[in-house]
Amino acid sequence: MTATDSPRAVGSSVSLEVNAEHHMIRIARLVASGLAAIAGFDLDAVEDLRIAVDEGCVWLIDEGDGSPLQLAYAVRDDGAVEVAGRTGRGTGDGVVGPLVAQIMAAACDRHRFEVGEGSVSFTLVSRAPVPPADGSTGG
Repeated sequence: MTATDSPRAVGSSVSLEVNAEHHMIRIARLVASGLAAIAGFDLDAVEDLRIAVDEGCVWLIDEGDGSPLQLAYAVRDDGAVEVAGRTGRGTGDGVVGPLVAQIMAAACDRHRFEVGEGSVSFTLVSRAPVPPADGSTGG
């Protein structure tokens, strides 16, 4: 089942604000995994989304000014889950390290980090894998 098979998932959204503290990221991951499960993601895809959200939030904390992280989650019409995060801009250079970039490329379908005049933000999109037409599990 995918989000497009489940009318209750498409259009679902959650907004969350958490303190810019590393131990609070677990709440951001929990919301991501819950929404992905509702959208019909399999366990591996849920875990990949959790990893991507974790990396995005860590980057916000490291590059931000200490103000709360504002996160928005949504199941899009195509069944993909989109997560956007933002916080105030700190004194960091905003560079995304090569390991983080590699993890994000592997964990989600599309991602973007941005450094604005007064804020830093990320956006990521993850789609549930499409099962083979013959119903096999590929294993």
